[in-house]
Amino acid sequence: MKTVAEYTKHAADCRTLAKNMPHGDAREQLLEMAKTWEVLARERERTLKAVQTVGLAPGPSQKGPSSSLQE
Repeated sequence: MKTVAEYTKHAADCRTLAKNMPHGDAREQLLEMAKTWEVLARERERTLKAVQTVGLAPGPSQKGPSSSLQE
């Protein structure tokens, strides 16, 4: 599963591509994709916090089998 940082990078990449394109459908699609990646990043962050709250995953300073859930 992707990390918050990966989702955020995808959003930034889409915005960079859109910035360098002429106005039009392709540019608008890239901006929509950036928004979607940002939503996914926020959702992933919320999921990680919820999992940590109920004690299913180690905190950021801990290591364990669920460490792949971390950012």
